[in-house]
Amino acid sequence: MPEGLKIHDCVEYTKEGKTLAGQTVAADYVIAIPLNESCGDIAKIDAVKLSKDFMAQEQIVAKKRQKKTKEFVEVDFKDKIRKVELAVAGSQLIVSTSLDAGSDSNASPELIIEALLKFTGWNVERYDIEVMRKKIYFANGFEI
Repeated sequence: MPEGLKIHDCVEYTKEGKTLAGQTVAADYVIAIPLNESCGDIAKIDAVKLSKDFMAQEQIVAKKRQKKTKEFVEVDFKDKIRKVELAVAGSQLIVSTSLDAGSDSNASPELIIEALLKFTGWNVERYDIEVMRKKIYFANGFEI
């Protein structure tokens, strides 16, 4: 295993039927966006209002690569967002989100990042943003 990687828990999956990958339906993520001068006065950011305003949009649009053509097209993925909660912690905006994840319906955290930065008008480099997947949900009720 790579240095620094630790296993916290392990369980055997014994259910029959589709593989876990085939039963994936959603995933929870935590995204840390560093706030810089393009974000304005950090003390004045109302994360609860920002979250409500973001989700109140009629459409939430971002560019997504199409599997067949490999071209990027704008897609409305609002219906694939199960939850978005925002909070300011120090000099970061913490995005806690649950998104559809699976072969039937899928939205990556990259889409949330792009749409949120576009919505706010903030200029934050993608390589400065951290993403951590916290949990995966499966159609059979299994979670990891």
